[in-house]
Amino acid sequence: MRGQRRGNIGSRFTKYGSIAAILSGLLIAACLIMISGGSTGAQIVIKPLKITTASLPDGAVGTDYNTPLSATGGKQPYIWSVVSGVLPNGLSLSAAGVISGTPAYKQYESFTIKVQDAAGASATRVFGINVILVPKLRSFYPAPFSNNAARTTSIDATFNEPIRTPSPVTFSVHGSMSGRMPGTYFGGWTQSLSFQPNSLLWPGEEVEVSLTRGLISNDSIPLGTPVVTRFRVATAPSGASYFGELFQFGDYNDRGSAYSSVQVFDLNGDGIMDIVNADWEYGITFHIYSVVYQRYETSLLININSERYRGWSSISFGDMDGDGDLDLVAEGNNWTTEIWLNDGQGVFSFRNTLADWYGQAILGDVDGDGDLDIFDGYSTMYFNGGNGVFGEPGRQIGSDSDGPGVPRLAQFGDMDGDGDLDLVCSMEGYFQYRIYTNDGAGSFSLAREFVALETGPDSIVPRIEVGDYDNDGDLDFAGVDPRGRQASRVYFNDGQMNFLQSVTFGYGSTESPQAIRSGDMDGDGDL
Repeated sequence: MRGQRRGNIGSRFTKYGSIAAILSGLLIAACLIMISGGSTGAQIVIKPLKITTASLPDGAVGTDYNTPLSATGGKQPYIWSVVSGVLPNGLSLSAAGVISGTPAYKQYESFTIKVQDAAGASATRVFGINVILVPKLRSFYPAPFSNNAARTTSIDATFNEPIRTPSPVTFSVHGSMSGRMPGTYFGGWTQSLSFQPNSLLWPGEEVEVSLTRGLISNDSIPLGTPVVTRFRVATAPSGASYFGELFQFGDYNDRGSAYSSVQVFDLNGDGIMDIVNADWEYGITFHIYSVVYQRYETSLLININSERYRGWSSISFGDMDGDGDLDLVAEGNNWTTEIWLNDGQGVFSFRNTLADWYGQAILGDVDGDGDLDIFDGYSTMYFNGGNGVFGEPGRQIGSDSDGPGVPRLAQFGDMDGDGDLDLVCSMEGYFQYRIYTNDGAGSFSLAREFVALETGPDSIVPRIEVGDYDNDGDLDFAGVDPRGRQASRVYFNDGQMNFLQSVTFGYGSTESPQAIRSGDMDGDGDL
């Protein structure tokens, strides 16, 4: 048995080699380890140096540019340089491999970049940077916030780059009394675009213009920042110093109720103003002027006999579905905000219920996409999808960190002059005002707060109106105190969102103002 084992062992050594050969191999390996300082990684493979950045992004004139380059292999640290060609004007390459700066003008440059490692090895690669000129609005006419635009005025916008022919969606014009305005666009493929309405603007009408990112330059680059602005149409002096009663619609006692809101609009597109009133209890009544019979014909849209309705607290009109006529946003005493669509002839059909609360809705393009959005008068903003369909739930305005009170009665206006609609609102529960500024995309943050009257919790919500009351080119706002506690005043904007308060105005507690609207009543160009 022992002899057999020795034979097996011997056969193994015969298979793999002699003992002397094995020992010799082990000795050589030990020597190599000693030569390498005891490390088993004596053979180190160094990858070749290579620039791994494939391409560089476009730059934009006047916009900061910061792009790092990357490489692999070689021995760090790396040193970067431009070995041929030049970078666009205003840009430079640091030794650490970062291209940065502010491009000065529109251009394209091709250049070769070299990276060198600590061992002296190098690699090169050819790159190019295209510097584009992002379209921006340079000037607008009539002047934003102005109060004296001619009824025949065209609406003009000048840009830093030629712009392709616009459309009613990309260059959108809404009249507060007439809806989305039809007209003709001029100047496509040039730097100056113009819109000429098909008909005269209404005296005193407020016009909202949206220049959206759908405006494209000849180089296929969209407008960098959308712009939403408003102006008012001039009125003409009548020579009268008083207001006389021409005729009367309804009476407080004829149905045991009273009108909560009365407004005038051209609802059927015939060029003549119609009259709409909301009733606290009965519904919404249209007084449509009949050209044939030369009189107003009255029709009741919503009747209290239906269990659905319990009267209406406020009404607003705007072209919600983009078809060119005025649709209805009505807020009811049954805690709802509802949208009713106009067929163009003054006949309305129910679209949907938007909210489960009511206040006093206001309309405006807050996200710069060319259609009208809704603030419901009770802290919520709803965004229009372009066809009168609104995403729900809406976006809440304000937060607990802003302080007590809920944003209620409000008006839109570009208070900081940056080309979008901000929100000026009064607070339910506390007699104060807040300004929430818009980032241009419909997100609002608290910017200013004003304590109109030092009180505790108060159920009365102050009323507000926005306008340029001192004709200095920026928007101010006025607020009235329904309880007549001498808190009604104007807040004058200095253009930097600093506000100077006027002296109080209005009557005493027995005849205090309940609401406020402003306009050029005497035709002299101011509100």
